[in-house]
Order: sequence, then structure tokens, then C-alpha cells
Amino acid sequence: MKARFLLAFLLLTSLRAADTPWRVGLATQRITPDQPVLMYGYAGRNEPHRGIASELHAKALALQDPAGNRAVLVTCDLGGVHGDMIDRIAARLGRSHQLPRHAILYNASHTHAAPLPWVAEEETNGIAPTALANTRAYVAKLEEHLYDVAANALAHLEPTSLAWGLGMAPFVMNRREFTDKGIILGFNPKGPVDRSVLVLRGDDAQGRLRVVLMGVACHCTCTGSKNFEIDGDYAGYAQAALEAKFPGAQVMFMSGCGGDANPWPRGELPHARQHGATLAAEVGRVLAEKLSPIKPPLRTALQSVALDVAPPAPRDKLEAMTKSSSSWERYIGSRQLALIDGGHRPSASFPMPVAFWQFGTDLTLVGLGGEPVNGYVHLIEDAIGPTRLWVAGYCNDVFGYVPTARILAEGGYESRGIDRGDAVGQFTPQAEQAVVAAVKAMAQQAGRAK
Repeated sequence: MKARFLLAFLLLTSLRAADTPWRVGLATQRITPDQPVLMYGYAGRNEPHRGIASELHAKALALQDPAGNRAVLVTCDLGGVHGDMIDRIAARLGRSHQLPRHAILYNASHTHAAPLPWVAEEETNGIAPTALANTRAYVAKLEEHLYDVAANALAHLEPTSLAWGLGMAPFVMNRREFTDKGIILGFNPKGPVDRSVLVLRGDDAQGRLRVVLMGVACHCTCTGSKNFEIDGDYAGYAQAALEAKFPGAQVMFMSGCGGDANPWPRGELPHARQHGATLAAEVGRVLAEKLSPIKPPLRTALQSVALDVAPPAPRDKLEAMTKSSSSWERYIGSRQLALIDGGHRPSASFPMPVAFWQFGTDLTLVGLGGEPVNGYVHLIEDAIGPTRLWVAGYCNDVFGYVPTARILAEGGYESRGIDRGDAVGQFTPQAEQAVVAAVKAMAQQAGRAK
């Protein structure tokens, strides 16, 4: 009798292990500022925030396959992440958890209602000292939080099964509006967008939902430039709604290649809540379907791709740009003049991180740095195949727009390129080829079948 019981127990344990081949760790960290700090995004918003509309979080998903290969993904309710900070955090995780750099990926939701995640000394003129001090203190604390959340997830791995599926976000709108005076930031319902919603779920050995990771390729810019309240935008409201619907589950948001997409309609806080509810409902619908299982092994890679940067325009053109009616042209012209006058030699290239995670033969996650436009999804699909593919942007370093050659030829806001205080420059058409070539090479090395 005892032998039969033991045999049945061992068989049940074996079946559960086969059903939950991954070990997954989860952690959440609040990153809402406690003092008034400067806000990310929108030129001219040089005053600190005045209130909190919703809380901000960093959330980590740690993975381990049966062979012991580990990785950690951290999603953040932030406008961006700075590559220097992420590299420092990754170095600490390497020392403390023996995790290789290529197995660490940070993604920002790109909400424009979040604090500044870095302070560029080149852009501090005219800002109140108290606001600067508070923001610097927040950035220092943020780095600790972003390390802690990853470390906590890696320390608490539990058996989990993974599966994924697809949905659709109807509020994603191309924002490159063609007019008689050129391309403006506006409303282009005929323009190309990626409306797919990628959904990954993880369940424990008892079949209970543990984690949901969703991805949308669209700016988190519902509230607009007049907003001075901290807010997670539609991505934050969708996470909160799903966590209320599925108590005990951790819900995460990963931003896709939405550099040329805005939510529509937009402009007020109710729009963020509206689109968050729409996204949560769609993710809930997908979760109720039969999803595609994700099996091991896990293979990760990371490459720093040198993107060619065009030389600065002649000085007279830069000076003319500083008087332009376009805020982004004024910014680029003034920043390039300041860098040149400060003795900075313009760089001929800029490093863009490209991450590649291969989950068995079931799913490929490509994580691009910067703000890539939706055209990169199709370029990468053409290069490595369109199925079982998740292409994200805003990964590991958010330094500015990564346009395709087509958008560079057309012009407009998304052609501006690098727009961070410590670096400015427009990419060349060859940048597109460098990104796609790097992804294709990593796909071949990982054994992805096209």
C-alpha cells in the first residue's frame, strides 16, 4: 500500500514538474516620488510635479529554465531609463547573483507623467535649486529600487508554467499627420501602427495565475503637457485594473515600438483611465482563451549596435533652428550649438542596446533601445520571420528616437534622433540596416527558425 502511494506521489510530482518547467520569481517596488521633482517629457515643463494621480511601480520577473539558465526582466512606470544607470545595476546583479549582462533587461513604459529618471547637467539652467536637489535625490533612490526589485525576484523562484497569446488595442493611433506645411504631431488614422497586444501569463503548480506581462506599442501620453500630476498613464491603470481582477497576480507592462504612435483620444486624465480600462478588458479576454505554451530552454543575448550619426548642420542652420516655431527644432539647434561651443566633438556613432531572448522554439523577445518607430516590427519580421515574435522598444537605454530610413526621408518629429541632454544627433539611413542586421545575426546564433 505504501509503495503504491509513494509511486502515485512520485508520478504526480513528475507530472507537475513537466507542467511547470520554469522557475519564476516576482517582485514589486513602489517608485512614486515623495518630494516634488521634475517631470519627464514635454519641453518647457521645468517646474516640479504638484500631485499624485496614481502610484508608480517597478516590477521584476526572474526566470530560470531546467538547465539553470537565468534572466530577469524589470518593467518600470517611467519615461525612460538611462543606459549608464542600467549598466551599473547590471554590474551589481552580476556580482551579487552571478547573472550575465545579456540576461538583464529593463523596459520603461514611457509615461510622460513620471519623474525625470536622470538629470542632465547640460539642461539645469533656470531650474530652481530645490527642484534639482529633490530630483537628484530621487534618481539616486531610484537606482537602488531598480536593483532591489530585480534582486528580490531572483531570490524567490517558484515552479511556473508560461504561455502567451495576442490581442488588439484599438486606441493606438499613428501621430504623423501630413499637412501642406509638413509633418506635424497630430492624428493620422491612415498611418501605420502596431495595434497588437502581446500577453504572457505564468501559472503556479496548482494552476493559479501568478503573473501577467502585456505589451503595447504606443506612447503613454494621455494627459498632455499641461499635466503636473504623477501618473502611470493608461499602462498604469491597466495594470491596476488587472491586479484588482486577479488578486495575488503581478501584472506588468512592456512598451513596444510605439515611437510614432499616440493614444487616441488624448489630452486629459480621463483618457488615461479610459484606455487603461480598454487594455485591461482586452488582456482579460486573451487570458480566458487557450494560450500557446512556452517551453525551455532560455537563451539570451545582448549587443551594443553602433548607429551612424549624421554630422551637425552648418552653424547658420543651427542658429536658424533655435528660432524655429517648432519646439523640437529649437531644442536640437540650441543643444547642438551648446555642445559645439562647449568643445564637445560630435560623435560619428551612438551605441544602441539590442537584446534577444529565445524561449525554446515557442517565442522570441527582441528588446530595442531608444524609441523605435513601428516600422521596425515589420523590418524584423521580414528578417527573422513574423511568427512567435515579440518586439519591444524602450529597453535598457532610452536616448531618443530611432527612425527608419523612410521616416528620415519624410522628416518630422520622429526623425530628430538622439535628444538627451548629454548627447544630440540625427541618425543616418544606415542605422536601420545596422539594427536589423544585429537582430538577424542573434536570431541565427539562437537557432530561431524563420
